[in-house]
Amino acid sequence: MERLPLGVQRLHHDTTSISVTGDYDREFKTRLIEIVRGHSKDHRNDLKQFVISLVTNQDGIPVFMEPLSGNASDKKILLESIQAVRSNLVTQQTIYHMADSAFYTSGNIQSLGQHCFWISHVLMTINEAKELVASEVSWTACEDIRYKYAVYESAYGGIQQRWVLFHSAEQQKRVDAKLMTRLEKQMKKDKTALKKLCAKGFACEPDARAVVER
Repeated sequence: MERLPLGVQRLHHDTTSISVTGDYDREFKTRLIEIVRGHSKDHRNDLKQFVISLVTNQDGIPVFMEPLSGNASDKKILLESIQAVRSNLVTQQTIYHMADSAFYTSGNIQSLGQHCFWISHVLMTINEAKELVASEVSWTACEDIRYKYAVYESAYGGIQQRWVLFHSAEQQKRVDAKLMTRLEKQMKKDKTALKKLCAKGFACEPDARAVVER
């Protein structure tokens, strides 16, 4: 890294699972990791596996790699890989650690503290995020006219951070199309139920209203 002018401004942290078959030397107990079943990212839950944690810079050059047991948790792995790189990489440059939403927990960002820079994806299970998406948003146009964005300050997990909400016109079209399909399906179901209901006679209006309410 000292010889090649690649830079390390953005480090990308991720994991992958490696499924395996066959026998191995389990009786020697020499392995530092366990080949066991876990969350298979290639959907091979019938096979045992191990996990690879890999960190690359923005040019795709690996700077850190570690094999882990097959049942290792992404939430823990991503935090530990950021901590490992921070403790071993000596540089005067500002580094942004990038990881997917598995990293984004209040415990993880609290562990890194206020002076570590990172970029991640906020989970929509967080109430603050739900309220933000449901609110009236003042959008700013991106250079690419298909997108627009809005910026918010947050203190989730007790750590000051900036949230950026994006809107995609193409994604909105797909969402709207799915919604119309669901509405049409529900309308067809409701019309069938109404037709069936109307075919039955009632002794009086209160009886009919009671059935409609149910």
